[in-house]
Amino acid sequence: MLHSSTRPLRLLPFIALAAGVLFSAICPTASRADSQNVGDARVGVYYLGNTGIRNTFTSAIATAGLDYYLGEETHTSRSILGVDYIQRSSGSGTKLQIIPVTISQQYYHTIGGTDFTPYGEAGIGAYFVSLQEVNSSNLTSTHSLTSLGGFIGGGIDLSNNVFLDLRYHLIGNLEGQNPSGYELTAGFRF
Repeated sequence: MLHSSTRPLRLLPFIALAAGVLFSAICPTASRADSQNVGDARVGVYYLGNTGIRNTFTSAIATAGLDYYLGEETHTSRSILGVDYIQRSSGSGTKLQIIPVTISQQYYHTIGGTDFTPYGEAGIGAYFVSLQEVNSSNLTSTHSLTSLGGFIGGGIDLSNNVFLDLRYHLIGNLEGQNPSGYELTAGFRF
């Protein structure tokens, strides 16, 4: 079995999220006091955009995400530190794992008299990608990539705490395959 040289980096997304939460707690912004939510949790599906990798893993992959709000500006935008976990195994022992750790900006506009709030968002960060393959001799090889990536998207707040979110993640190639794709999630703000 081949081992990845980035194996110790597996905890990095969680360390980065914890550091952001700690930094935000120690250095609160004035606008932070006006915000009623501190973060959100999301669950949904990730759709691979590349046909070659989609043939191996099917198109829909389960995903979960956790976001922490770093600050809010005059009720029109918020800065967010987020981490997602995307993983799918095929029946042949092949496994794809994507862990994006991003910082993003979300711009929103509440429609008067309702809780209906559309928003747009863009983010950039580190994408930790791992692809484990089993060859015809039943040997496992693991390929890992840590790269700069990003996403663009938007969503709709259906109420004060419930929302739908759609993002397109742009990620670098790993072993000639591109794991970029769409992430559709439903979330709850807390």
